[in-house]
Amino acid sequence: MSRLFRTVNLNRDRWGSDSENSEAGTDRSSLSRDSARVLSQASASSKLANIACSEGENASRRRYPLINGCRSVNIFERLDRIEEGSYGIVYRARDLDTREVVALKRVKLSQEACLDGFPITALRETNVLLALQHENIVRVQEMVVGLEHDKVFMVMEHFDHDLKSCVDCHDGPFSQAEVKCFAMQLLAGIRHMHQ
Repeated sequence: MSRLFRTVNLNRDRWGSDSENSEAGTDRSSLSRDSARVLSQASASSKLANIACSEGENASRRRYPLINGCRSVNIFERLDRIEEGSYGIVYRARDLDTREVVALKRVKLSQEACLDGFPITALRETNVLLALQHENIVRVQEMVVGLEHDKVFMVMEHFDHDLKSCVDCHDGPFSQAEVKCFAMQLLAGIRHMHQ
């Protein structure tokens, strides 16, 4: 059975900037799942290349052929910036195919560390997080990549609140039952990580 192919040219990166308003002025209709774009990292300098995509192929299944199956971050619409920590910047985003709201954590990678490939420490962390499946641990669903080799994102479940925000917003001390509930959840997650 033969397939028809068309060439798709990726001409911009919606995730290239860390600013909150980097999507200002973009045409929202161009962000539809039918116009999802694909790129290929053909060299260390991450030059854009044209690649062939099957017309009947679902946009969510499009992969980077040279990055072992990672999808493009451009299949997500950036909604807002949640927070920045020592290990990366977290954004709230929407999957253009499923409309699911997720958290995207951009992994901080230095240019120098990426010259010899993906840093082994980041690879270990990624593999551990992808393997953890527990109700008290935020689930990492997949890894996605941007146009440049130092733009790597973790796709995670999105929650409206975390433990820190609950503690910060709570008036007065927690009850003994609340402390016990938090402690049980934390310890259950830690126990799972050590098994």
